[in-house]
Amino acid sequence: MKTAVVLTAIWAVTPLLQPQAPEAIGDSLLRLEGYMRSGEFNLKRDILPTGELHYRNFGMDSAETPQEPPSKPNFIADDRIAAEAPEHKIPLATPVELPIHVSAPGVQRIVLSQSNARGPIPFGDGVAKVLREEVNRQFVEFTPLRLGKIQLDIVVLFTDGGVAVQHLPLEVEAPAAAPQRFQADKHALRLLIQGSKDHDRAILESSATYANVPNAIPLDFHFVEYSLLPTEGKPAVELHDGQVKALRVGEAVVVARYGGLVDRVRVLVKPEDWK
Repeated sequence: MKTAVVLTAIWAVTPLLQPQAPEAIGDSLLRLEGYMRSGEFNLKRDILPTGELHYRNFGMDSAETPQEPPSKPNFIADDRIAAEAPEHKIPLATPVELPIHVSAPGVQRIVLSQSNARGPIPFGDGVAKVLREEVNRQFVEFTPLRLGKIQLDIVVLFTDGGVAVQHLPLEVEAPAAAPQRFQADKHALRLLIQGSKDHDRAILESSATYANVPNAIPLDFHFVEYSLLPTEGKPAVELHDGQVKALRVGEAVVVARYGGLVDRVRVLVKPEDWK
């Protein structure tokens, strides 16, 4: 008989959500939700009235439920790890080997998450793939998912309840190889002349698709070369820092270049009362 079984996460984040815990650690652990939602156990988060963090597996037979050991109180152990940042820029969408010095035994899991100035990077969280181990050192793999400056958050969980966190600044550049696909924007743009700021302008949402990454990677305007095709008379739009603004009724074509690929976006500018 199939039953709904509640499993407590091995690392028990509850103690780290108390006021005395540093905010950075609490935030890093909460972001593990992304991993647990799509990770090895396919578990669903469930916060109980006690505030404890649990995961529910709706397809597991109760007879097959793994018996997890009682959770131990968590404590800060940042001095147990020291990751080595690359001395050079790392290529986008390319697996990178990252060495992490570990000064204590009992590593249970290493979790990585990526963020930049705009916040957490989608699909950048998850349990790290350990490529190999040496004495007091583990080599993990991660794939950068944004260009420019990013932060790699490293969370190492130990079997004795220790939690070590390190924030590693990195700089990512375009890889030498061209992407499989480049899009200047997902669709043609429709703008209204003299409309509100929500309708008379639009920000181009360019993206690139690479073989090693299942999802298209958004590209900041700093890394894409934009231009307007010449037209007769005054242009219908103006283009600045990846933003297109309506000037008059008409049409325009934006040309975008990235990684050796070129794409175009058609822009239609209509009267304010156009429907």
